[in-house]
Amino acid sequence: MAASSKDSASLAGKQRDRHLFENLPICILVADLKVTPAVIVEVNRRAALLYGYAAAELVGRPADQLVHEESRASVWKILQRVQRGGTVTAETTNRRRDGTTFPARVIATLCSHSGHMIATVEDITAEKQRRREPALPSPSRVHPLTVAEMAVLRLVTLGVDSKDIARALNLSVFTVSNRLRVIFEKLSVSNRTQAALHALRQGWSTLDEPPR
Repeated sequence: MAASSKDSASLAGKQRDRHLFENLPICILVADLKVTPAVIVEVNRRAALLYGYAAAELVGRPADQLVHEESRASVWKILQRVQRGGTVTAETTNRRRDGTTFPARVIATLCSHSGHMIATVEDITAEKQRRREPALPSPSRVHPLTVAEMAVLRLVTLGVDSKDIARALNLSVFTVSNRLRVIFEKLSVSNRTQAALHALRQGWSTLDEPPR
């Protein structure tokens, strides 16, 4: 009875592992390294979808057929390192069934039980494109204004007129006018609207912040 329970548990565990293998949202290939060239012995659904083959078509195929010629030397080095027991992360150029290629990140390791290589393959086309795109400048939080001038500018951004700015900051209208002149010079603008737009673009102020 105990043996039967163990067998049932073992079978359930294998079925669970198989389900996970087939349905994981990452591309997994298993290759036999005891033969040359290394041959694919198992793939999951994601791998078949990525390369454009049926799973049965990939099984038995030399692993290096899934990479572009320019990456085959790199693949041989990966296989050699995995055979020595290492876990390898590398970028290669892989090839689909229709001949199109894509950049991939490969993470490969050796299964100690079977001696097979288990590799995950990730299409990194979008990541490569992001690397090539110039980074957009982030809004500058550094400004040439003093604390007092920034207090005036924030109120200008909110549409507060000079009299109310003077009242809110306990200043004279003359002082507010002088500070506005200095602000315009420092920001290379000519009026309140341009100064407010500059502050908003730079992230120095927002339209919904409370007066300070």
